[in-house]
Amino acid sequence: MSFLSHPMISENIKILQCCHINPIAKHTVRALFESIDIYKPKQSLLNIAFIINTPLRNLKLRKRYSDIRETNGIDKLVFLCDNYVNAISSRYKIDIGRLAAIPNAIDDNLLNETSSLTQKKKKTIMWCGRIAQSPKNVLFLPRLWKHLMTKHPDWEMIIVGDGIDRHLLERKIKHYKLSNITLTGNTNPYKYYRDASIFVLPSYSEGFGMVLLEAMANNCVPVVFDNSAVFNDIISEECGFIVPDLDADAFINACDLLISNEDLLLKMGQNAKQTVSRFSMSDVYNQWCKLFNELMN
Repeated sequence: MSFLSHPMISENIKILQCCHINPIAKHTVRALFESIDIYKPKQSLLNIAFIINTPLRNLKLRKRYSDIRETNGIDKLVFLCDNYVNAISSRYKIDIGRLAAIPNAIDDNLLNETSSLTQKKKKTIMWCGRIAQSPKNVLFLPRLWKHLMTKHPDWEMIIVGDGIDRHLLERKIKHYKLSNITLTGNTNPYKYYRDASIFVLPSYSEGFGMVLLEAMANNCVPVVFDNSAVFNDIISEECGFIVPDLDADAFINACDLLISNEDLLLKMGQNAKQTVSRFSMSDVYNQWCKLFNELMN
Protein backbone atom coordinates (compact mmCIF):
# COMPACT_ATOMS: atom_id res chain seq x y z
CA MET A 1 0.00 0.00 0.00
CA SER A 2 2.94 2.35 0.60
CA PHE A 3 3.76 2.00 -3.09
CA LEU A 4 0.43 3.61 -3.97
CA SER A 5 1.39 6.85 -2.21
CA HIS A 6 4.73 7.13 -4.03
CA PRO A 7 5.24 10.47 -5.82
CA MET A 8 5.82 8.59 -9.09
CA ILE A 9 2.21 7.39 -9.06
CA SER A 10 0.10 9.95 -10.88
CA GLU A 11 -3.61 10.19 -11.56
CA ASN A 12 -2.98 8.90 -15.07
CA ILE A 13 -1.75 5.53 -13.82
CA LYS A 14 -4.33 2.87 -13.11
CA ILE A 15 -3.58 0.15 -10.53
CA LEU A 16 -4.91 -3.39 -10.76
CA GLN A 17 -4.34 -6.08 -8.19
CA CYS A 18 -4.95 -9.71 -9.16
CA CYS A 19 -5.86 -12.34 -6.59
CA HIS A 20 -5.19 -15.71 -8.22
CA ILE A 21 -5.82 -17.80 -5.12
CA ASN A 22 -8.98 -18.79 -3.29
CA PRO A 23 -9.51 -15.69 -1.09
CA ILE A 24 -11.99 -17.46 1.16
CA ALA A 25 -10.10 -20.75 1.49
CA LYS A 26 -10.32 -22.89 4.59
CA HIS A 27 -7.95 -25.68 5.57
CA THR A 28 -9.07 -28.31 8.00
CA VAL A 29 -7.36 -29.69 11.10
CA ARG A 30 -7.84 -33.07 9.49
CA ALA A 31 -5.29 -32.14 6.84
CA LEU A 32 -2.77 -31.38 9.57
CA PHE A 33 -3.00 -34.81 11.15
CA GLU A 34 -3.03 -36.72 7.86
CA SER A 35 0.20 -35.00 6.81
CA ILE A 36 2.16 -36.22 9.85
CA ASP A 37 4.76 -38.87 9.01
CA ILE A 38 7.03 -40.10 11.80
CA TYR A 39 9.55 -41.30 9.22
CA LYS A 40 9.96 -37.80 7.74
CA PRO A 41 9.58 -35.37 10.66
CA LYS A 42 11.05 -32.40 8.78
CA GLN A 43 8.47 -32.60 6.00
CA SER A 44 5.69 -33.20 8.55
CA LEU A 45 6.67 -30.03 10.37
CA LEU A 46 6.52 -28.09 7.10
CA ASN A 47 3.05 -29.48 6.37
CA ILE A 48 1.85 -28.62 9.86
CA ALA A 49 3.36 -25.13 9.61
CA PHE A 50 1.44 -24.60 6.37
CA ILE A 51 -1.86 -25.41 8.09
CA ILE A 52 -1.10 -23.39 11.21
CA ASN A 53 -0.06 -20.42 9.11
CA THR A 54 -3.40 -20.36 7.29
CA PRO A 55 -5.11 -18.08 9.86
CA LEU A 56 -2.11 -15.73 9.63
CA ARG A 57 -2.43 -15.59 5.86
CA ASN A 58 -6.14 -14.89 6.26
CA LEU A 59 -5.32 -12.02 8.63
CA LYS A 60 -2.98 -10.58 6.02
CA LEU A 61 -5.71 -10.84 3.38
CA ARG A 62 -8.18 -9.21 5.75
CA LYS A 63 -5.75 -6.31 6.32
CA ARG A 64 -5.17 -6.00 2.59
CA TYR A 65 -8.87 -5.87 1.77
CA SER A 66 -9.44 -3.43 4.62
CA ASP A 67 -6.76 -1.16 3.16
CA ILE A 68 -8.36 -1.41 -0.28
CA ARG A 69 -11.69 -0.41 1.22
CA GLU A 70 -10.15 2.69 2.80
CA THR A 71 -8.02 3.87 -0.11
CA ASN A 72 -8.68 4.79 -3.71
CA GLY A 73 -5.18 3.67 -4.67
CA ILE A 74 -6.29 0.42 -6.30
CA ASP A 75 -8.69 0.96 -9.18
CA LYS A 76 -9.67 -2.68 -9.64
CA LEU A 77 -9.14 -5.84 -7.63
CA VAL A 78 -9.49 -8.84 -9.96
CA PHE A 79 -10.60 -12.28 -8.75
CA LEU A 80 -11.05 -15.56 -10.58
CA CYS A 81 -14.84 -15.79 -10.42
CA ASP A 82 -18.02 -13.88 -9.57
CA ASN A 83 -18.56 -15.93 -6.42
CA TYR A 84 -15.25 -14.69 -5.02
CA VAL A 85 -16.20 -11.10 -5.89
CA ASN A 86 -19.56 -11.36 -4.13
CA ALA A 87 -18.05 -12.99 -1.05
CA ILE A 88 -15.26 -10.43 -0.68
CA SER A 89 -17.57 -7.48 -1.29
CA SER A 90 -19.96 -8.74 1.38
CA ARG A 91 -17.34 -9.81 3.92
CA TYR A 92 -15.11 -6.73 3.75
CA LYS A 93 -17.71 -4.14 2.72
CA ILE A 94 -15.84 -3.19 -0.45
CA ASP A 95 -17.73 -1.38 -3.21
CA ILE A 96 -18.43 -4.11 -5.75
CA GLY A 97 -17.71 -1.59 -8.51
CA ARG A 98 -14.03 -1.74 -7.53
CA LEU A 99 -13.95 -5.51 -7.99
CA ALA A 100 -13.88 -7.61 -11.14
CA ALA A 101 -13.95 -11.30 -12.05
CA ILE A 102 -11.84 -12.71 -14.87
CA PRO A 103 -11.15 -16.46 -14.96
CA ASN A 104 -8.06 -18.32 -16.05
CA ALA A 105 -7.99 -19.32 -19.70
CA ILE A 106 -7.55 -22.61 -21.47
CA ASP A 107 -5.62 -23.03 -24.71
CA ASP A 108 -7.91 -22.62 -27.73
CA ASN A 109 -6.05 -25.44 -29.49
CA LEU A 110 -7.10 -27.82 -26.74
CA LEU A 111 -10.72 -26.74 -27.06
CA ASN A 112 -10.65 -27.07 -30.84
CA GLU A 113 -9.38 -30.64 -30.80
CA THR A 114 -12.01 -33.02 -32.10
CA SER A 115 -10.20 -36.27 -31.30
CA SER A 116 -11.67 -36.39 -27.78
CA LEU A 117 -15.18 -36.32 -29.25
CA THR A 118 -14.63 -39.41 -31.38
CA GLN A 119 -12.04 -41.29 -29.33
CA LYS A 120 -13.45 -44.08 -27.21
CA LYS A 121 -12.65 -43.40 -23.57
CA LYS A 122 -10.97 -45.98 -21.37
CA LYS A 123 -12.24 -47.22 -18.03
CA THR A 124 -9.96 -44.84 -16.18
CA ILE A 125 -10.31 -42.48 -13.23
CA MET A 126 -7.66 -39.78 -13.23
CA TRP A 127 -6.16 -37.28 -10.80
CA CYS A 128 -3.49 -34.73 -11.74
CA GLY A 129 -1.55 -32.18 -9.72
CA ARG A 130 1.02 -31.62 -6.99
CA ILE A 131 1.14 -34.57 -4.62
CA ALA A 132 0.73 -32.75 -1.31
CA GLN A 133 -1.78 -33.62 1.38
CA SER A 134 -2.40 -29.95 2.04
CA PRO A 135 -4.29 -28.64 0.20
CA LYS A 136 -4.67 -31.43 -2.38
CA ASN A 137 -5.98 -34.16 -0.04
CA VAL A 138 -4.13 -36.82 -2.05
CA LEU A 139 -4.47 -39.45 0.70
CA PHE A 140 -8.17 -39.62 -0.11
CA LEU A 141 -7.34 -41.20 -3.49
CA PRO A 142 -6.34 -44.64 -2.12
CA ARG A 143 -9.42 -44.61 0.09
CA LEU A 144 -11.59 -43.84 -2.93
CA TRP A 145 -9.95 -46.49 -5.04
CA LYS A 146 -10.23 -49.10 -2.28
CA HIS A 147 -14.03 -48.86 -2.55
CA LEU A 148 -14.22 -48.69 -6.35
CA MET A 149 -11.56 -51.30 -7.19
CA THR A 150 -13.45 -54.18 -5.59
CA LYS A 151 -16.73 -53.30 -7.27
CA HIS A 152 -15.24 -52.41 -10.67
CA PRO A 153 -12.12 -54.56 -11.21
CA ASP A 154 -11.98 -53.70 -14.91
CA TRP A 155 -11.33 -50.02 -14.12
CA GLU A 156 -8.01 -48.35 -13.26
CA MET A 157 -6.81 -45.20 -11.50
CA ILE A 158 -4.05 -42.97 -12.90
CA ILE A 159 -2.31 -40.42 -10.64
CA VAL A 160 -0.29 -37.89 -12.64
CA GLY A 161 2.24 -35.66 -10.88
CA ASP A 162 4.75 -35.66 -8.06
CA GLY A 163 5.33 -33.86 -4.81
CA ILE A 164 6.44 -33.80 -1.20
CA ASP A 165 3.91 -36.36 0.05
CA ARG A 166 4.36 -39.01 -2.60
CA HIS A 167 5.91 -41.34 -0.01
CA LEU A 168 2.76 -41.05 2.12
CA LEU A 169 0.59 -41.80 -0.89
CA GLU A 170 2.67 -44.84 -1.86
CA ARG A 171 2.55 -46.12 1.72
CA LYS A 172 -1.24 -45.78 1.80
CA ILE A 173 -1.56 -47.64 -1.51
CA LYS A 174 0.59 -50.44 -0.14
CA HIS A 175 -1.37 -50.51 3.12
CA TYR A 176 -4.66 -51.00 1.27
CA LYS A 177 -3.04 -53.58 -1.06
CA LEU A 178 -4.42 -51.76 -4.10
CA SER A 179 -4.04 -52.90 -7.69
CA ASN A 180 -4.78 -51.23 -11.05
CA ILE A 181 -3.44 -47.92 -9.73
CA THR A 182 -0.49 -46.12 -11.37
CA LEU A 183 1.64 -43.16 -10.27
CA THR A 184 3.19 -41.67 -13.41
CA GLY A 185 5.38 -39.01 -11.80
CA ASN A 186 5.90 -35.67 -13.54
CA THR A 187 4.86 -36.12 -17.15
CA ASN A 188 2.68 -34.51 -19.79
CA PRO A 189 -0.90 -35.15 -18.59
CA TYR A 190 -2.65 -34.60 -21.92
CA LYS A 191 -2.43 -38.19 -23.13
CA TYR A 192 -4.02 -39.28 -19.86
CA TYR A 193 -6.79 -36.67 -20.17
CA ARG A 194 -7.67 -38.09 -23.57
CA ASP A 195 -7.98 -41.63 -22.19
CA ALA A 196 -9.66 -40.94 -18.85
CA SER A 197 -13.42 -41.00 -18.38
CA ILE A 198 -13.62 -39.47 -14.88
CA PHE A 199 -11.48 -36.75 -13.30
CA VAL A 200 -11.46 -36.49 -9.50
CA LEU A 201 -10.32 -33.46 -7.51
CA PRO A 202 -10.81 -34.05 -3.75
CA SER A 203 -8.76 -31.00 -2.67
CA TYR A 204 -9.40 -29.18 0.60
CA SER A 205 -9.30 -25.97 -1.45
CA GLU A 206 -8.57 -24.81 -5.01
CA GLY A 207 -8.04 -21.31 -6.36
CA PHE A 208 -9.24 -22.20 -9.84
CA GLY A 209 -7.89 -25.58 -10.84
CA MET A 210 -6.56 -25.47 -14.40
CA VAL A 211 -6.37 -29.28 -14.40
CA LEU A 212 -10.14 -29.26 -14.08
CA LEU A 213 -10.57 -27.23 -17.28
CA GLU A 214 -8.00 -29.33 -19.15
CA ALA A 215 -9.68 -32.58 -18.14
CA MET A 216 -13.18 -31.34 -19.01
CA ALA A 217 -11.94 -30.12 -22.40
CA ASN A 218 -11.07 -33.76 -23.03
CA ASN A 219 -14.58 -34.98 -22.13
CA CYS A 220 -13.66 -36.11 -18.61
CA VAL A 221 -16.51 -35.93 -16.11
CA PRO A 222 -15.36 -34.08 -12.95
CA VAL A 223 -16.14 -35.05 -9.35
CA VAL A 224 -15.08 -32.51 -6.69
CA PHE A 225 -15.75 -31.54 -3.09
CA ASP A 226 -17.84 -28.41 -2.55
CA ASN A 227 -15.15 -26.24 -0.95
CA SER A 228 -14.21 -23.72 -3.65
CA ALA A 229 -16.69 -21.15 -4.89
CA VAL A 230 -15.12 -21.32 -8.35
CA PHE A 231 -16.42 -24.88 -8.88
CA ASN A 232 -19.97 -23.57 -9.16
CA ASP A 233 -18.80 -21.34 -12.02
CA ILE A 234 -17.19 -24.25 -13.87
CA ILE A 235 -19.28 -27.35 -13.15
CA SER A 236 -23.01 -27.63 -13.79
CA GLU A 237 -25.33 -30.52 -12.95
CA GLU A 238 -25.21 -31.55 -16.60
CA CYS A 239 -21.46 -32.10 -16.73
CA GLY A 240 -20.20 -33.21 -13.30
CA PHE A 241 -20.69 -33.62 -9.58
CA ILE A 242 -19.99 -31.17 -6.75
CA VAL A 243 -20.50 -33.24 -3.60
CA PRO A 244 -20.77 -31.92 -0.01
CA ASP A 245 -17.41 -30.89 1.42
CA LEU A 246 -15.43 -33.86 2.80
CA ASP A 247 -18.41 -36.23 2.46
CA ALA A 248 -16.36 -39.25 1.41
CA ASP A 249 -19.38 -41.49 0.91
CA ALA A 250 -21.04 -38.98 -1.42
CA PHE A 251 -17.81 -38.66 -3.43
CA ILE A 252 -17.48 -42.44 -3.75
CA ASN A 253 -21.15 -42.81 -4.68
CA ALA A 254 -20.86 -40.16 -7.42
CA CYS A 255 -17.93 -42.01 -9.00
CA ASP A 256 -19.76 -45.33 -8.64
CA LEU A 257 -22.84 -43.88 -10.35
CA LEU A 258 -20.79 -42.71 -13.33
CA ILE A 259 -18.97 -46.02 -13.67
CA SER A 260 -22.23 -47.96 -13.48
CA ASN A 261 -24.09 -45.80 -16.01
CA GLU A 262 -22.26 -45.68 -19.32
CA ASP A 263 -24.89 -43.50 -21.03
CA LEU A 264 -24.73 -40.91 -18.23
CA LEU A 265 -20.93 -40.93 -18.33
CA LEU A 266 -20.88 -40.35 -22.09
CA LYS A 267 -23.50 -37.57 -22.00
CA MET A 268 -21.87 -35.70 -19.12
CA GLY A 269 -18.46 -36.00 -20.78
CA GLN A 270 -19.78 -34.34 -23.93
CA ASN A 271 -21.40 -31.59 -21.84
CA ALA A 272 -18.13 -31.03 -19.97
CA LYS A 273 -16.28 -30.05 -23.14
CA GLN A 274 -19.03 -27.64 -24.17
CA THR A 275 -19.10 -26.08 -20.69
CA VAL A 276 -15.43 -25.09 -20.62
CA SER A 277 -15.53 -23.49 -24.07
CA ARG A 278 -16.38 -20.16 -22.40
CA PHE A 279 -12.94 -20.19 -20.77
CA SER A 280 -11.16 -20.04 -24.13
CA MET A 281 -8.04 -17.91 -24.41
CA SER A 282 -9.77 -15.59 -26.89
CA ASP A 283 -12.81 -15.01 -24.64
CA VAL A 284 -10.70 -14.30 -21.56
CA TYR A 285 -8.46 -12.00 -23.61
CA ASN A 286 -11.55 -10.00 -24.57
CA GLN A 287 -12.56 -9.72 -20.92
CA TRP A 288 -9.17 -8.22 -20.05
CA CYS A 289 -9.40 -5.79 -22.97
CA LYS A 290 -12.86 -4.72 -21.82
CA LEU A 291 -11.53 -4.07 -18.30
CA PHE A 292 -8.59 -2.03 -19.60
CA ASN A 293 -10.91 0.05 -21.78
CA GLU A 294 -13.20 0.75 -18.83
CA LEU A 295 -10.26 1.97 -16.77
CA MET A 296 -9.06 4.25 -19.59
CA ASN A 297 -12.43 5.99 -19.91
